[in-house]
Amino acid sequence: MFYGFGDDNGRVAGTAGRGWQLIGGFGSLPDWIPFVTESELTDGGRVRHLTASDQSFIEKLEKYDSEDRSYSYSIVESHFAVIDYLSTLRVTAIDSGHGSRVDLSARFTAEAVS
Repeated sequence: MFYGFGDDNGRVAGTAGRGWQLIGGFGSLPDWIPFVTESELTDGGRVRHLTASDQSFIEKLEKYDSEDRSYSYSIVESHFAVIDYLSTLRVTAIDSGHGSRVDLSARFTAEAVS
């Protein structure tokens, strides 16, 4: 769910440009996901240090494309038991440009848990 402005299908009220304006910043997660309480950018804005629900995460921006309204990032450090994590967030125009949809895809390998 895209908290605050979308529904469970990732649909966002407003144009894709408006959706991208709200969520396209790599450090903007606290603006649209309530349980993400802090996002600090380092390394020239390419690394974000997140705090969410008393957990810390470090993610690295791998690709940013404002024309495509997308960015991809990897997990550098987290409590998730995954490796080779790469996620892409994209805002796409729908409804003849009057609405938009946020798609989030990820690929990763689960680490063995004993």
